[in-house]
Amino acid sequence: MPRNAMIVIGESGSGKTRRAIEEARKRGGVYLSTSWDEIKTPFGLGRVLKFHPKTVIVEGLSVSGKDINLLKHLASGDNVLIELKYEDPRMVPAPYFIFTMLTPPKTVFSPSPWRRFDVVEV
Repeated sequence: MPRNAMIVIGESGSGKTRRAIEEARKRGGVYLSTSWDEIKTPFGLGRVLKFHPKTVIVEGLSVSGKDINLLKHLASGDNVLIELKYEDPRMVPAPYFIFTMLTPPKTVFSPSPWRRFDVVEV
């Protein structure tokens, strides 16, 4: 099954963003950068995906049960449901997501939730 997302992990200042940008440029097309906090807001995902980017770089990923469910949703499908203020919800083509995050504790980063992602450590 082809993967729709990558997680770039590393310490602060290790080059996670640089690696994410390099990967986005390699994939071609338009890419946008946003934060994990923005994606989690009620209309945040819609505000980013309404521009139909080929790749979305999401910085500052955090790991919790709720976050993992949203991650799975974003990485598992050809389309994503977006909501925008004053508009009906609609499906849009899913971009390739590149998430950056600080190196998590080994206990949090068990293999099973991450099998949908290409994981790169910098």
